[in-house]
Amino acid sequence: MKPEIKMMWSTPDAEYQIVRATRICYASEDSIDSRWVPTGEAQEILLSGNMTIGVPVLKVNIGPKDEDLLRTIMKNQHNTCLRFASAAFHIKDISRVCSHQLVRIAHFGILQRSQRYCNEGKSSFVFPESLDGHLNKDVYLENTLDIYNDLIESGVKEEDARYVLPGASSTQINMVANFQGWKHFLKIRLAKKVQLETRQVAAEVCRQLYAVAPIIFESDYNKLEELGL
Repeated sequence: MKPEIKMMWSTPDAEYQIVRATRICYASEDSIDSRWVPTGEAQEILLSGNMTIGVPVLKVNIGPKDEDLLRTIMKNQHNTCLRFASAAFHIKDISRVCSHQLVRIAHFGILQRSQRYCNEGKSSFVFPESLDGHLNKDVYLENTLDIYNDLIESGVKEEDARYVLPGASSTQINMVANFQGWKHFLKIRLAKKVQLETRQVAAEVCRQLYAVAPIIFESDYNKLEELGL
């Protein structure tokens, strides 16, 4: 089972919003040279009655001056500026072991599927490949869930029955942070010493952040090939 990572939302035109906020430091708001341009798509809007109109969808093209400022921010690691854009992710099909690594991040908002309130009698497990040939996963899974379900059927509450569930139990979490937080996350979780499952999650988060803010996350994205991710 591979982890599934999906960006729930991100600040629209994030890099523009960061540049726009940063220019206050230099009283250079008049130097903004990014421009709103149509994407060629149209958004249908329903008016009163049955009439609809097509409204052009706009995006921001970063101007050369704004791009220079953004690259200066990143070169000098003025990461406080990155607080003016945020993103949220839904992460599922990961082990509890992996989730323990993900939630140990300061300044993140995190919500996780609760083993206290959710019945885990049909839970799947996530194992590292290093256990192949050393563990009969099917037998382990069946025996563990049998014990858990027997406890539930005997009247034990989920919050107590969960004590028999292993770290390999699958889970899912929602994570939200500003871009400064995500840069910190990628710095500490995109490293060779980090366990593979956690690195895979960080790598996919990186790809999706790079898609919406390529200048900000360029240095992180460039690590992926080196790490074989």
